[in-house]
Amino acid sequence: MPFFGVSAGCITSPSYIARESGAAVICVSHLRMPDGSYRVVFSPIQESFGEHPEQDAKVWNRFIEATVREQPDQYLWLHKRFKSRPEGAAAIY
Repeated sequence: MPFFGVSAGCITSPSYIARESGAAVICVSHLRMPDGSYRVVFSPIQESFGEHPEQDAKVWNRFIEATVREQPDQYLWLHKRFKSRPEGAAAIY
């Protein structure tokens, strides 16, 4: 699934857990604010999460992208999000 417009491998565990448990799914982020406090953001319940893993990955990635865009310095950029590449695609690392 795309992450910032680049094809990236995604975990399927959230979809599996939602499907098997019937749990409601929300996305959560936390941001450190300039005054040292934290702001926690909860998405609405993601309806139908667990029914379509590809759609779930898109929803999950969009939420992460929105959070990173707000505070890019707080994202763990060392995480090799693009190490799984489509066949024939050039390596990024």
